[in-house]
Amino acid sequence: ESQSIGTLQRARVETHKSHVFVATLSPQSISSIAHKLRMGYVETCQKLIAALKCDGYKYVFSSVEGSELCHQLSAEELLNCSREKNLPDTNSDKSVNTSVKKPVLASACPGWICYAEKTQGAAVLDHISRIRSPQSIMGALVKSVVSQRESVPYSQVYHVSVMPCYDKKLEASRADFVSKEKSTDCDSALIPLL
Repeated sequence: ESQSIGTLQRARVETHKSHVFVATLSPQSISSIAHKLRMGYVETCQKLIAALKCDGYKYVFSSVEGSELCHQLSAEELLNCSREKNLPDTNSDKSVNTSVKKPVLASACPGWICYAEKTQGAAVLDHISRIRSPQSIMGALVKSVVSQRESVPYSQVYHVSVMPCYDKKLEASRADFVSKEKSTDCDSALIPLL
């Protein structure tokens, strides 16, 4: 329910004057929409951005930057995983022991994480990467940058993510991804149904 289109529409109506609305588009979603509409990728991207801006979204971002940062952090984690080392936790301002047992398993898929938590226990959970997914990384970055740029609290930046997988809605609704001011990093995840 918290990730429904109705919830997003209510938020748009109730908070459009007090919040800055921003969107992050994944390349996969843009490609899917382009294919369905029989348009080129660039043209589709331009039309999506124009439509979102007309609908009151102040900023529209690509999730590519979040993916690249996720890959860089994952590579660093892999290099450091056999050593006991305290590194910054990407979920807070604290340092934590981020040692992960080899082999390190990717954690960008919320469906996989849910499955592992419910069925596998410590045997698998100790191997899961501690790095956030691109959606979560982008949410934290976008909210931080926009809140500073617009001089509004972090919690008044409403971040909508357009992603290709239903499990991204699950990820967006998890309490694990609540950051500053008890605000979620991704307020709403939309999945193009084509």
